[in-house]
Amino acid sequence: MGVMSTRRVYLNHHTLTATAILLFCITACQSTSHQRVNDFAEKSKIKATIKSEVACDTELQKNNYQQASANLKVLHENYEKDKTQESKLWWYLDCYVQNNLNIDKHLNDWIKNEPNDPFAYLARGIYFHNLAGKKRGDKWIHETSKQQINGFTYYSDLAISDLENVIKFRPKTQSAYWYLIEVENGKTGISNVVTAYFTQGQTLNTSSYVLMRHYLMSLRPRWGGSYKQMNEFIDKYSELIELHPDLNKLRGAIDEDIADLLLNKRQYNKALYYFNESLAYGEEPNAYNGRAIAYYRLGNRSAALKDINRAIEIRPTKYMYHMWKYWIENNL
Repeated sequence: MGVMSTRRVYLNHHTLTATAILLFCITACQSTSHQRVNDFAEKSKIKATIKSEVACDTELQKNNYQQASANLKVLHENYEKDKTQESKLWWYLDCYVQNNLNIDKHLNDWIKNEPNDPFAYLARGIYFHNLAGKKRGDKWIHETSKQQINGFTYYSDLAISDLENVIKFRPKTQSAYWYLIEVENGKTGISNVVTAYFTQGQTLNTSSYVLMRHYLMSLRPRWGGSYKQMNEFIDKYSELIELHPDLNKLRGAIDEDIADLLLNKRQYNKALYYFNESLAYGEEPNAYNGRAIAYYRLGNRSAALKDINRAIEIRPTKYMYHMWKYWIENNL
């Protein structure tokens, strides 16, 4: 399955990218049941279950900020020496994205005690990015209040400030660019600023899957881009993708996005088809998670559990995957 197959998808499903529907989406569109899942996640039982599996904020809770910084420093240095360690670093940073954390005071104290520590700013910047999403919610823009938008903008600006400080104090920290792309894209859609963050991040590792995926996903129609632009990006880096097999998963991004939109529309059988197409390019855990949801909504719990377990096996620190596993196992 090559790039031409992805182009075919774009041409045949252009209507899914209608401007009236997608250009006004400020957050990544997920299943319409996500709000119920998020509400359910606030209950103490699931919080306790999941936190025990993805907890990695122990040092912060103990006010051991030097060790928290040391942990992040080691992971970054390992990645900078060996690019195959990228996923390990990315997954660990999930610690600061989780909805079950309430570590504002610890993060603020960390920076107060270590005002020049880039890793303190990285942790808080990622956390603020998560808070921005929580304030905004996951509904369409016309269903979102001015108060929600203001909250989203407020925390996004704080996140950008912190992430820029990471680069100020430690310029070689590529992970800061991963999140700057996401935060700025959430505020402005695809823009010159987003592209600049990508270009700057590339100088630190040209073949970074995380950097390339974040930028590629910023080109989706829902952000003001198009599938044509996504295909052009993949074509531009086709030789690099051939040299680094793990990057082949990028070719499945359009199918993954189409599947996600179909999932949102409750067209589960069609969603399955495109999740299958996406996963044919490589094992992307978000696609496994989406396919698990589709299987579950169609009543196939065994297939759903197989997929959600695989998503967790690949990315064990992703909070949402554990929520869906709990949901599916308990048939809720």
